[in-house]
Amino acid sequence: MLFKRINRTEAETVFLIARNDEASAAWIKGAPVVWQADGTRDGVDAVRLTTGAAAKAGLLVGVADAATASGEYGKVQVYGLRTDAVINQAGTASNGNGAVGDILIPWTASNAFSGVAAGAATAYAPMAVLMQTVASSTTVATVAGSVFLRCM
Repeated sequence: MLFKRINRTEAETVFLIARNDEASAAWIKGAPVVWQADGTRDGVDAVRLTTGAAAKAGLLVGVADAATASGEYGKVQVYGLRTDAVINQAGTASNGNGAVGDILIPWTASNAFSGVAAGAATAYAPMAVLMQTVASSTTVATVAGSVFLRCM
């Protein structure tokens, strides 16, 4: 793990190194990545979430610090404020998407964070929390925004 030294002008952040275990897709800077879990892994392999958002939300590693090609190692932010996280804009207030303090989970359709449905937030540990208001949209769209991460 890489711990940023304490200073007065920047928020504390923690990173780890993970391997992009996707067959042919690069990680997107600011997008969530989840542990690759199939019973044969060594705790280094991570992927974008492609299926079962609710089932794998608990496997959230953090946010890719940079675009990382398939098979390469890259930094993943696991703790602290992230101001360029990819956030899903589709939906309404009823799915918990867009208000400061909303719990976020990785969402498959846009390789981004999305709000948890109202009433279901207690089922998820708050590993990613929205730190700004995000306007909803009637179509699937993403926006860069501020998220506080607690994935360690």
